[in-house]
Amino acid sequence: SGAMVRNLTVSGFNFGIRYYNSNNNNFFNNNVSYNGIGLYFSESNYNTIQNNIASNNTYVGIYLDSLSSNNHDNNISNNIFSNNGSGGAIDSGIFIATYGGRNSSNNTTIDSNTVNYNSRGGGILLVGGGNLTNYTITNNDIEGNGGQGLNVPSTFSGVIHHNDIINNANPPSVFPSIANI
Repeated sequence: SGAMVRNLTVSGFNFGIRYYNSNNNNFFNNNVSYNGIGLYFSESNYNTIQNNIASNNTYVGIYLDSLSSNNHDNNISNNIFSNNGSGGAIDSGIFIATYGGRNSSNNTTIDSNTVNYNSRGGGILLVGGGNLTNYTITNNDIEGNGGQGLNVPSTFSGVIHHNDIINNANPPSVFPSIANI
């Protein structure tokens, strides 16, 4: 916890950067390309992920999960998530998963990212049986992804606006009625 990770180039690993149950970290100006998963955070809170490049990873550019506990108050901004995935259903630029009824990923900000040309899973995917509330998805460029540009289930609640979602293989699935994508 409390780490500053910056200016790294990481390639050829299962995970470019992997944090589990770690809080208050800052990730700036890293290039995590040609890994299995570029950036992976599990049960980690209050992290800032900014100005990174995650491209050409086998599965996902960035993956946040709340497998047995919560992920909350993470800020993902001004990053490039491009050309990730090899055709799997979850392969995407940004993948946030909540599991079980008690686990959540709240107060997550996804702002001003470039999310383009990712595989079948799509651009930004929010999935799972847990809760995701008070998220903000704004000002992202989501283009040319192999699946949906944006997928947000109806059980999640937050703010979605001012995103450019164009030329993706499938239309976005954004179920919250307040969405102004």
